[in-house]
Amino acid sequence: MALDLDPARLVAPLSDDAPCGEDLDAAGDIDFLNRVSHVESLLPASFFTRDDEGRPQPFDRASIDFRREEAALLALLDRSRDLRVLTLLARLTMLDRDLPGFAAALSAIAGLLEGQWEAVHPRGEGGGYELRGAVLQTIDDVPTVILPLQHVPLAQSRRHGPISFRSVMTADGEVPAREDEPAPDREAIGRALDEADPELLRGQHDTLAAAAAALARITAATVEHGGYASAVGFERLSLLVGRMQALLDRAAAAATDDTEQVPADEPARPEGRATPARTPGGIERLADASAALAAAAEYLRRQEPSSPAEVLTRQAQMLIGKSFVEVMRILVPDRAGEAVLSVGSNRGLRLTFDQLAAVPEEAGAEDGWGEEQAETPDAAPAAAFKASSRGEATGLLREVAAFFRRHEPSSPIPLLLDKAVGIADRDFLAILRDVLPETATE
Repeated sequence: MALDLDPARLVAPLSDDAPCGEDLDAAGDIDFLNRVSHVESLLPASFFTRDDEGRPQPFDRASIDFRREEAALLALLDRSRDLRVLTLLARLTMLDRDLPGFAAALSAIAGLLEGQWEAVHPRGEGGGYELRGAVLQTIDDVPTVILPLQHVPLAQSRRHGPISFRSVMTADGEVPAREDEPAPDREAIGRALDEADPELLRGQHDTLAAAAAALARITAATVEHGGYASAVGFERLSLLVGRMQALLDRAAAAATDDTEQVPADEPARPEGRATPARTPGGIERLADASAALAAAAEYLRRQEPSSPAEVLTRQAQMLIGKSFVEVMRILVPDRAGEAVLSVGSNRGLRLTFDQLAAVPEEAGAEDGWGEEQAETPDAAPAAAFKASSRGEATGLLREVAAFFRRHEPSSPIPLLLDKAVGIADRDFLAILRDVLPETATE
């Protein structure tokens, strides 16, 4: 059961004199203090706990009476529009895997910051909003928001049960599967998404889009009213929501393609001719990875040309098919000559970079393995990719990074793409702090 919260009603003023009511925390209201303290005590410090046999188990939702706690917090909001209460509500809904309720709570927070910046509690003190920023930052909490969101079911597999984004992360090797946790591979995940109710997937996608929009509004409001010093960002949550959106985007696009391309009166496939399995990202070869990076770079170049993510993406694409020697010359040209490979248990054999560079290339490999593979006559064309939003672009980057971690673990490409994803949502001042020495930004 989703949280019954109307963001528009919460944004409406309680009265002309006090649009957000009294600050119950500052007033020492016993009911407020006790209720907030009680709910905070229910929130887990860790999403996983160990059972009697030492195996990690996810948070037990039965340990909280969510309907009772949410009703008590909603009653407080009828008296005071307080971000401390709303962020607690948001975290409760996510622990309950209530994605629509979570998005509604975020929308209410965004609306209050946009329409009642001066009045919403906690208010600024001495022109600063440090307390408010700390309260808002709890939305990016790992045990109560990030990990529960990873476990929200997105589709149902007849064999593996619920498919969540954690299923994707496990299939990609980002996180290890627990001992008793189903571990579908990408092919199984693709089939589950193919077989899922399109309306269900569309509803999940729309809810994620609402959450992403609310997060962006919160950040924009804190910058507009409080300046960059008071800016609140949600790096972990925004990234995760974007990746989940991208996954569902591609699942929906694949379903649409099937509907458009297969006539209703087409005869059934003969037995023995199975429909090719389609993974959510469709990145199975180097050519696919290059095409995905090209699509992400094209979006960033057109829509966000000032983002360093675009440069990092093109740099990663340039490294596809490059040898270790070429990678060293491209990424660390000033220090490549210092590289030495020590061989043997006593490290007695040392190969210098010049010796490694002197090894002749295999005949026909001058253009790199990726290009040679693409020229194979029987090779299928690269998958088609398109990015129409930042979330879709960063989703492609993460999928390419996962591909290389599985198939070419020595490649530096995942490192570049991880950085591109991490920097994509940052403002200019945050980027400056990242790319310049500390003394240059003080």
